[in-house]
Amino acid sequence: MEYERILELMNKMEKSSLTVFEYTKGDETIRLEKSSNVLTSQIGNSVSDMQSPKFNIVEAEFETTTKGKVVKSPIVGTYYEANSPESAPFIKVGMEVKKGDILCIVEAMKMMNEIECEFEGTVLEILVSNGQVVEFGQPLFVIS
Repeated sequence: MEYERILELMNKMEKSSLTVFEYTKGDETIRLEKSSNVLTSQIGNSVSDMQSPKFNIVEAEFETTTKGKVVKSPIVGTYYEANSPESAPFIKVGMEVKKGDILCIVEAMKMMNEIECEFEGTVLEILVSNGQVVEFGQPLFVIS
């Protein structure tokens, strides 16, 4: 199943009253499970792969228009560019960042996780939009 289609299914399920969705085609199975308004996903080739709550997705390529270091999401959750809707974003394209600066928040299981920069540089690209669901390892930013 294509990466974009999986994201589409996750977004539709998150907005619906469904709590479990499972689809099998050949030897590939995708299972989406929602509990307490938190969406988790499991993808695998067998039932044994789906025993523990994890989110494994086929490696997808994310192309960027510029070269630099890619900051990836360390967790599955919802991306927020600021502390609140009224607050200014933590970063903007062209902004200088230092090691330890907060780049964004990723909400996972009702916990707000601050994502910090691990190096110094200039923000070249922001690859996600506010409120978007992000996966583990999904590129968020390009920093030179």
